[in-house]
Amino acid sequence: MTNERKVAPLGIAIRTVVGVIVLVVALGVFGLLKATRPEAPKRARVEDGKVVRVVTVSEVRVERGWAGYGTARALRSADVSAQVSERVVERPETIEEGVRVRRGDLIAALDARPFEDAVAQAEQSVARLAASLESIDIEEPTWRRALELAQDAVRISRDELERLRTAVADGGGSLIEVDRLERELTLREREANELSRQVALIDPRRAELRAEKRAAESRLATAQRDLGLTRITAPIPGVIQTLGVEEGEWVSIGAPVARIVDLSRIEIPVQLALSASGSIRVGDRALVQV
Repeated sequence: MTNERKVAPLGIAIRTVVGVIVLVVALGVFGLLKATRPEAPKRARVEDGKVVRVVTVSEVRVERGWAGYGTARALRSADVSAQVSERVVERPETIEEGVRVRRGDLIAALDARPFEDAVAQAEQSVARLAASLESIDIEEPTWRRALELAQDAVRISRDELERLRTAVADGGGSLIEVDRLERELTLREREANELSRQVALIDPRRAELRAEKRAAESRLATAQRDLGLTRITAPIPGVIQTLGVEEGEWVSIGAPVARIVDLSRIEIPVQLALSASGSIRVGDRALVQV
């Protein structure tokens, strides 16, 4: 019992000494390591705040795309229709749908014979009225001269009759001669009145003939225009889109003959969203896909 109590303090003392030795050795090793460690590089101290990453920016145009749908159509087109009624007597073999034509090219020809007859009749009317006017111009001086002579004859007859009556009153004349002169004066007055009436009608007749001639010339111009309309031609250069007549068919005024489109300029009306109205301007680039 006494020996066990003596051994316990001795063990404690040994452990304490060993621990102190280990601690001293550890401190020595630490001091050695600290003395021999390399010097770490020092960084400059930033005093102005945090370090951040920066980039240089520049303005760049960014296009926003809008998608829409539309139908392509020619900017210029012409619907050709018949302006007179008649039968188609000619349609050139080269005239077909899809064929390119120039302005003035013949598309179809109508029977021109009735219109040629109308032109001939109108020309005859104009010529007849022109001849009538010329005849009046030629005859007018003759009528006026004849009227002057008739009026002179009336004056002479009156003077002669007046002298004869005076002679009869004085007892030196013949009543039979007075009767003869009275009948002669009556005839000459009647002739002068008729000539005066004819001369008075010259200007109204001339005005009437001139009006008739203008009307005939108008009919002639209409007939000539209708004759020209028997040849149906292309009003613009382009491509025949539709063709609606065949040789031998009867066409009426206003009947569609052909439709010609000029493909040199085409427009495409595009339907877009309402929100696109604020960002689209004239001159913006457009990409078309067919």
